[in-house]
Amino acid sequence: MMTLQRSDTGSTVRLTKEIASSGEGKIYKTTESGLIAKIYHKVTPDKVNKLQIMVGNPPSDPTVASGHISIAWPKCLIKDTSDPRQEYVGFLMPEICDAKTLINVYNPKLRRKNAPGVDWYYLHSIAQNVAYIVQFIHAKGYVIGDIKPENLLVNSRGYVSIIDTDSFQIVDPRSRRVYRCPVGSPEYTPREMFHVDFTAKIALSYKIDLD
Repeated sequence: MMTLQRSDTGSTVRLTKEIASSGEGKIYKTTESGLIAKIYHKVTPDKVNKLQIMVGNPPSDPTVASGHISIAWPKCLIKDTSDPRQEYVGFLMPEICDAKTLINVYNPKLRRKNAPGVDWYYLHSIAQNVAYIVQFIHAKGYVIGDIKPENLLVNSRGYVSIIDTDSFQIVDPRSRRVYRCPVGSPEYTPREMFHVDFTAKIALSYKIDLD
């Protein structure tokens, strides 16, 4: 496993175990307590700029007073110290433990199997907590973009956490440049956006903004 360095403290971080993989990158457990790492397959200057803005401008968390993390926001960037170029390869974020994906709670068949104690009161509380998360993200001027059940985790107390936050649409508070959401799920995408190349659309929008 590669040895990494945190952008905030300069301390060393080691990856210990791969726990998930996608087309964009891989997720690893780390030697940092309570933090996991996302390592990208490919890192672009735009992605690094976006992450730096996110690290410096997190949204408020609606359940921080309860000791729960509702928004798994990037904590710091990490670079590969073995690479002579010393380039950033990903970031650290909070690990959400002991939680199920939202579909295991709201789908009746899966709920009976995986969360048999969940009743209507519990479901309404979960819905309210999802709404709070969206409200706090929007209050910062950010947009979730790809809101799907797989990115919402629910624990035994009905608290909800949203993950995959690096895909959010965010705004640089200084330049007002918009970093748009590059991904989408068919079930949660407007019909007029089907077959649209998100990457190309982002590049075109940025060019129009500059013009």
